[in-house]
Amino acid sequence: MDYSAIAAWAAVGAVACTLLVVWLQNNKAKELACLQLFVQISAQYDSADMQKVRASLAAHLLEDRKALDVSDCLLVFFENVAILHRRKLLDEELVRNTFSIDVVSYWQALQHYVYHTREVYGEEYGPDFYTEFEEMNDHFIKEMNGKPLSDDAVNDFLLSEANRGKLRV
Repeated sequence: MDYSAIAAWAAVGAVACTLLVVWLQNNKAKELACLQLFVQISAQYDSADMQKVRASLAAHLLEDRKALDVSDCLLVFFENVAILHRRKLLDEELVRNTFSIDVVSYWQALQHYVYHTREVYGEEYGPDFYTEFEEMNDHFIKEMNGKPLSDDAVNDFLLSEANRGKLRV
């Protein structure tokens, strides 16, 4: 018997097992980090400051659905969530469950502003404004039924958002 060959194969097996364990641990660590990131993002979205931003924006859009003097704070938030979503740094199911209706509703309510902003800043700077947010909207629309929300549904959503902080349960 060639004990050195057996020992070499045992060493190769041990290294392979070790690499497998390290790979599995790294995947679990990435999954945990992604879940922690999601918790932070959803906490930010539901924070008192963001509740005020959402309520103010929704109330403003209810007054003037074609308003161009809107705060882009929420658009930037959704743009960043969309980038993390595309990079698969956020769990698909959690993002859909937490943000899909909000993304689709806000996109429909704000797309006029996005198109205006792209036009104002022209070809050099404008074409990429909020494209990630738009793509995430398209992704959710496709998952739902392929149709955008009705104007009544968007108005109901905006009414709900405008009342944030006013309703006590």
